[in-house]
Amino acid sequence: MCALVGVVCCGLLATTTNAATESPVGRWEAAISGADKGIGYFEFHADGSLEGYAVTRASYDLAIFTGSWSIVGPKFVGSYTETIGGNVLNGSFSGTAKANRSISGSGAASNGTFSFKGTPVVSLPNMAGNYGGTVKQHGVTSTTYLTVTATGYPGLYEVNGWVNFGSFIDISGYIVVNKKSGVVLCLENDMGGVSSVWGTIKASGYSSLKGKQYDDGSSIAVKVSRF
Repeated sequence: MCALVGVVCCGLLATTTNAATESPVGRWEAAISGADKGIGYFEFHADGSLEGYAVTRASYDLAIFTGSWSIVGPKFVGSYTETIGGNVLNGSFSGTAKANRSISGSGAASNGTFSFKGTPVVSLPNMAGNYGGTVKQHGVTSTTYLTVTATGYPGLYEVNGWVNFGSFIDISGYIVVNKKSGVVLCLENDMGGVSSVWGTIKASGYSSLKGKQYDDGSSIAVKVSRF
C-alpha cells in the first residue's frame, strides 16, 4: 500500500495560469469533507484534463486522481478515476470557481458523497525533518521515530521510521500538509497493519495527533516533536 504512482502526478509541477472567472484552470489545495475528510492537491488543465492526489482519514493510502472537466452554464462539471492501492473508484463532480481565489463543489462515487473547498497553491510549511515522540494504542505507550522527506510534489511527503512496542516495527507511508500545517498521514507497518493519523503540526514543541488502525478499528494517539 501507499505506493506513489509518480507518472500520474508529473503534470502537477508544471506552471499554469488561472483562466477567467468560472474556470478552475490552475493548481489548488483542497479540503475534503463529507463521507470522508482529508487534504488534496488538484490541477485543472486548460485542455479539459485534471489530475491530483490526496490522503483522507478513511483511505489508509495515497489516492491518485485523473479525470476530465468542462464548463456547463455557471458551473464546471466532470468525472474522475480514483486509484487507492489496487482499488479503482469512478466518480463525478460539479462546482464553481473564482479565478485565482477559490473553488468549491461536491462529488459522488461508490465510497460516498463529498464536498471540496480549495484555494490556489501557495507557499506551504516545510514538514521535512526528523520527529520523535510517543504512540499510544491498546492502552500501551511506546516510542516512535519518523523521518519525513519531501517528494517534490506540493504538500506531499514520504514518511519512514519505527515504533517500539517491545520490539522495533518499521513503518512507512505518506503525509499531506495544508498551508495551516494541518496533516493527514497514511502509514503501513512491516507486520501488515495500516493506519491513518491526522491533526496539526506545531512549529515548535510537541504536536498531538490522533488516528485509527484499519484492521481492528483501535484508536491511536501520537505526540511528536521535530528535532
